[in-house]
Amino acid sequence: MTGRGIRDGPKYMNAGAARSAGEARALKGHAADAAIKTYADSMPNDARPRALVIRTAGINCDAELCRAFELAGAAPDLVHIDTLLADAGPIHAADLIAFPGGFSYGDDIASGRILAMRTREHLLGPLRDAVARGTPIVGICNGFQVLVQLGLVPGDGTQSVALAENSGARFLDDWVGVDLDDA
Repeated sequence: MTGRGIRDGPKYMNAGAARSAGEARALKGHAADAAIKTYADSMPNDARPRALVIRTAGINCDAELCRAFELAGAAPDLVHIDTLLADAGPIHAADLIAFPGGFSYGDDIASGRILAMRTREHLLGPLRDAVARGTPIVGICNGFQVLVQLGLVPGDGTQSVALAENSGARFLDDWVGVDLDDA
């Protein structure tokens, strides 16, 4: 069958029928995953943005993040921090850089502290260069804690904020507004 699936209407199209990423995202469940993947696979490799996903011991959301980037049309490259410490080239080649979540190095000292220290020693310069050329950098959960400790959130590579326990002393999952200074 081509075009529409068993049910009629755009949100039930089969994977091969999606003509754009937006149309593919309108689908539901596995059909959406298949449609987005079909759309992404139709893009030439050199047209797909390169997403660098940085992993290390204790990171446990790297595979899911790679899959999300792939479904969104990017070409993910999962690279261990030790590889980057030896050669920062993948940072320079990336169109998007991500620090996934988990418990890097078991969070033995503090959340994200060891990964942030290892990154700061050898990779802060290349990461600052990436920011300067407009490369988006995302940190999820533990990865966000690393970015804060590196000083890349909110600023220039000098840590100016810290994460602290919330006033309710319990887990919160909510949107938070952030105001940035123009300075």
